[in-house]
Amino acid sequence: MTATTEPTELRTEPQPHPTASPSIEHCDALIVSLTSQRFVIVRRGDKIRLWSAEQLCRPIRTLRPGERVYYNGRLETVRAITVY
Repeated sequence: MTATTEPTELRTEPQPHPTASPSIEHCDALIVSLTSQRFVIVRRGDKIRLWSAEQLCRPIRTLRPGERVYYNGRLETVRAITVY
């Protein structure tokens, strides 16, 4: 440090290694964000309330942001999907 108490070198702490999140294909549940500001949690074994608007029997884990879905009978757009 100098006389003005400023460090002469930048000290950086080692960053912890981030842990990989589980993949969508092998997860137990997903959180789906819709453009109507709703969040839908889809779990294995629970009643399905979210359906692809393009293909009725399409698995939820294959949805991507921007795709159209039916949620409780209403046409919605997927904003984001994350593993829960």
